[in-house]
Amino acid sequence: MATPSLISVNRFVKILFEKSTNIIIQTTDEFLRYFPVNYFQNPELIRDFKLLLSKSRRLGEESGVGRIFEITDGGETFVIKESLYCPKGYEQKPLLSQLCTMAISGDLVFRLPNTHVHKTIVLAPNYLVEPLVGIILYNRTLKFTPSFMKIYGFQYDLADPQKVTLMITEKLRPINEYITNEFRFIYFIFQITYALNIAQRLGRFVHYDLHRDNIMARPKRTGKLNIYPLQNGKYIYTLFDFDAVIIDYGHTRYETTNTILAPRLIFRPPGSREHLDYYFFNPYYDLFSLLYENYKKIRDMQFPKWTNLALGMHIINILFRQFTNLPQDKNMQDLITHLLMDPNGWRPWPERLATEYMNMDWYRVSTPAEFLIKIGDYIQQFVEEQKSQLHGKEKALAFVNKYGIYITDQIYDLSVYPHINSYTVYGDVMEKESMDTTYYNYQFIDHERFDNIVIKTVDKMPDGVRTTIETFNHTIPESVRSTNNYNRQVIHLATINQLTGRSLGYEFNFDCCRIDLRNYFQHANIMSGIAVNASFFNITGNYMPVGYFKTHDFFSDEKPPSLHKEVYGIIAIKKNGLLVIDKYENRLQYDQVLTSGPILIANRNPVITVNVLRNPIWQCRNPINPAETRQLVFADGIKNCNFIQPGELSHGANPSPRTAIAIDANQQVLIIYVEGRDQRGSGMDLAQLAQLCLRYGAVNAINLDGGFSSQFVWKNPGERIINQLNPTHDVAYPLGSIISYIKKKPV
Repeated sequence: MATPSLISVNRFVKILFEKSTNIIIQTTDEFLRYFPVNYFQNPELIRDFKLLLSKSRRLGEESGVGRIFEITDGGETFVIKESLYCPKGYEQKPLLSQLCTMAISGDLVFRLPNTHVHKTIVLAPNYLVEPLVGIILYNRTLKFTPSFMKIYGFQYDLADPQKVTLMITEKLRPINEYITNEFRFIYFIFQITYALNIAQRLGRFVHYDLHRDNIMARPKRTGKLNIYPLQNGKYIYTLFDFDAVIIDYGHTRYETTNTILAPRLIFRPPGSREHLDYYFFNPYYDLFSLLYENYKKIRDMQFPKWTNLALGMHIINILFRQFTNLPQDKNMQDLITHLLMDPNGWRPWPERLATEYMNMDWYRVSTPAEFLIKIGDYIQQFVEEQKSQLHGKEKALAFVNKYGIYITDQIYDLSVYPHINSYTVYGDVMEKESMDTTYYNYQFIDHERFDNIVIKTVDKMPDGVRTTIETFNHTIPESVRSTNNYNRQVIHLATINQLTGRSLGYEFNFDCCRIDLRNYFQHANIMSGIAVNASFFNITGNYMPVGYFKTHDFFSDEKPPSLHKEVYGIIAIKKNGLLVIDKYENRLQYDQVLTSGPILIANRNPVITVNVLRNPIWQCRNPINPAETRQLVFADGIKNCNFIQPGELSHGANPSPRTAIAIDANQQVLIIYVEGRDQRGSGMDLAQLAQLCLRYGAVNAINLDGGFSSQFVWKNPGERIINQLNPTHDVAYPLGSIISYIKKKPV
């Protein structure tokens, strides 16, 4: 290591690469699955980083989490990004407060198995995700696109009270300096879309933060021609003095062959739901962000060197309509308003980009791959409108010299002509290295019948189920309080003929961990079927299911809470493929089993009754005054609902959304989902749920995880859409485990 007084930037970058960065590139999967956080805490590298920082020149204003510096060595300029996760006053900023708490708590990296896609989910602090994804992405995509920022390496100084990440990158320029006309603008939109397409195909990448400041420009020498292949056999030629580059990867998700890398920090402003769908794959999100942010820039005249902004508005309107496939008679602003989280912001609701809009079956926004073809068609139309008499190479040369952009189905060597110094033909992602980017849209319906599954919905409490309020119902919805009964219900029932289903190729599966039901059916190998949330799980940490869980390729045994262990049961798949409900003590008799509880019905007899729920171990309530806020158990012996541990059943006496699974006398499997919390229905306590299971003919029944976990989702044979029941539950929500009954494509 060079002495501090003699260190040069180029020398430091080389050492940083050898000691830290190279292993990430060379053994990506292995590294992600096993790296410890302290791998990036090399004292000598941190010392030299800070020495370089002291010699650097500050750029711009300080952002929410960092400062930017530049330093030049041997004619080459580098940028050092210093990110502070516990700066002074961080307590007043919710996002920084979450980041700092994470850093102080020990920078944990969670590695979770996902038995559905057979990958390890790596949840890391955002300040590690940014450089890790950046390093992997740049090196993985370099032969396909120039539009990702080069990150040389980074270090994390945990010893610094402000918890500092130091990252060194290439120097880029503001994109606004280069957008002077419509051709440069179209090129910029094309180039970023192309990069998103490549990154999605290589690693199901989503940036999730692609606002206007996260796209910059890399200056390029004059006369360098780039040729990009489209997936329809056409090639787009570009001849400009810059490349558009995506930066800042702190909110990104990226997949490799065996891992899924995503941030631990959930982007959730105080009091609101999680905004980014827990970083599941969404091919539309970044493209909407790109187009809408630039729509606003043109509208607000924020391209200072582009004078014809009226033409700019015309072009961006065309592009936005092509992206959304919006008919001319539909108002684009209405659709944008529907998609935006905040009318004054730029973030869309991820789920609305993929959900039927106003019952319009035409509505389906474009993926980057599809949108590239539309940009190509737009360029093709422009070329044809010029009515050039030239052909072949001469025509291509004339267009790139005059407009900087051209489209054709041929590759020409134009480097023999003046003004063209060199050219690069970017490769396309081969099928064998491309990930499956299948993505189905969603719709909400309340009934269905296909193969051996029947789904129906009722909107009132069935006969035989208690509608009266009991004293143990401590958290009563307003609808119940105002009517003094539980009649307002929305109940969904799926009936599965599992005997017939086996002959049709359907089978039950248990999957774990951190799986979202909506995204479960995005897997292209699932032809049709239904899935429901399963058991309780550790939502604050590793997402492991509570209790004994075993499949053919995964096993865990997180003991159920002792307070309710005796009432837990199991759901198992027998060797003949049939689903059964059994006692917890019989769990070792099965090869595929998951734990849940309580058992509601055993041999047609209710196990959970009104008298059972009178016991305080089934009860909790919310604080009624500030003094009770932090109490685990109140003076009356009732637990605080805000401190219920995963797997505890102390919420069982309160009406909530509920899910149960039952088996009737004909061995049909019944999936029962009760909505609640006054969104459309009032919900049920566990005694009511047991009565409901009996009403539907259950011989045996068991409670599944409830609350916001409650939901079931299905996909019909031959359709490219995913169906849901409850339009108030239209978001992704990761679960510890699920039960599915599906038909897969033959291997």
